[in-house]
Amino acid sequence: SANTHAGLLFGLRVLGSPVRVYGMCVRRSAELQKQRVLDKTNQLASMMKVDVCVTADDVHVDDCMLQPGYGQLNDYVKEAISLTAESEGVLLDPTYTGKAMAGLLAYVRDGMWSEDQRVMFLHTGGTPALFGYPELISE
Repeated sequence: SANTHAGLLFGLRVLGSPVRVYGMCVRRSAELQKQRVLDKTNQLASMMKVDVCVTADDVHVDDCMLQPGYGQLNDYVKEAISLTAESEGVLLDPTYTGKAMAGLLAYVRDGMWSEDQRVMFLHTGGTPALFGYPELISE
């Protein structure tokens, strides 16, 4: 829906924070998702009666984990769910947080950030959805 990404980004910019927020697309292309995030931040600015503080350059979205489609798993998502459960004791759902973590892991492996940079993963919930995938739980 882009609501979480837009809300986080808008709040950070209103507070004057330059922190980047990266979103992994789960339903639509990066191009469409980026526009949705911008539209939502503009709606928030209008609702809150503040100047628009989010630009297209602020919106970072990636559709590298979108396939094979909404609510469908790929090997990267399966790995992210298993790795996070085994190493951190944190459960991720296949539709949202699993795809987000898979994207984060891909970024780390690609060297997107240096070792001295801090990166935070925000778990936005959805864990009960994991139980709709019994084949994943049994692995």
